[in-house]
Amino acid sequence: MSENAISLVLTNYQGRANLEAYLPRNLAVVQGTPVIAEVIVSDDGSTDDSVAWLRERHPQVRVVALAENRGFGAAANAAFEAARSPYVLNISNDMLLEPGTAEALLAGFIREDVFSVSARLLDPSGATEKGRTVPTFAVGDLKIWRALASRSGETAPAGGKLQHFSGAIGLFDRRIFLELGGFDDLFLPFFAEETDLCYRAWKRGYRLLYEPEAKVVHHHRESGTILHHFSKRIRRVQFGKNRLLFVWKNIHDPLYVALHGANLAARTALSWVALDFDFYRSLAGALARLPEVLPRRRAERALSRRSDAAVFAEFSKAIFPR
Repeated sequence: MSENAISLVLTNYQGRANLEAYLPRNLAVVQGTPVIAEVIVSDDGSTDDSVAWLRERHPQVRVVALAENRGFGAAANAAFEAARSPYVLNISNDMLLEPGTAEALLAGFIREDVFSVSARLLDPSGATEKGRTVPTFAVGDLKIWRALASRSGETAPAGGKLQHFSGAIGLFDRRIFLELGGFDDLFLPFFAEETDLCYRAWKRGYRLLYEPEAKVVHHHRESGTILHHFSKRIRRVQFGKNRLLFVWKNIHDPLYVALHGANLAARTALSWVALDFDFYRSLAGALARLPEVLPRRRAERALSRRSDAAVFAEFSKAIFPR
């Protein structure tokens, strides 16, 4: 296995239609991409015929089949563990790789402390759905913003690369992924697991970069798993709960903790005025997981090499080879 070989991983749940629509087109791109050594589909306990269809129609694809539905993070973890290559390119079953994407992402590993390089996510019209992201914590809550091209947010200086806050779609150093323990099941079934993973990488001294020339087309409005299997309320409550869990687990600087406490107190006191009862559902769900959060918080604090303030200060800097 080449030291630059890539395993392409697709996660799948109840996605036979998506696999039939998009997998052959991805395999055609793989045919012209020698650096991709294998393709893995990690099935998250589907009860449709996804696994049988894969094994019959695409025997060249390795199938990792979970016995029960456990969520994106668990399916991705199983695939990373099974991968035979030093780098893993992670996408979903409703995504299409553009030719040249794998090579562009691999070229982004310009230093030994790079954990991942994220691709530009496009919608089917070709517009950018998600590009480079930068974080703030100004009012006691994590906010993730798309860097604006008008502010040179996606233009790297000559010879350098732009740093990127978080993303699940891109190329990962498998060794570092396993060292970090992969996606934390605290956040199952979905939302914030990639933010948690990437932030832990930042805190432990690694970096994430962004490569705008690497492009992945996302068809989730038409066929996305979460969008079509979970109601808007469930998604909203889950998102709110996991945002709280992220902060309680990962934010350690005293000033940031105090800001979050003030923010949480204000929201708890006032959300009923705006009839935002889903906030209270999210808060109750997060509080129920507090016994699981606290030991994780202690462990991450002990392993951190960067403060929260130092992480948030990184995104105004470009990175160069050394």
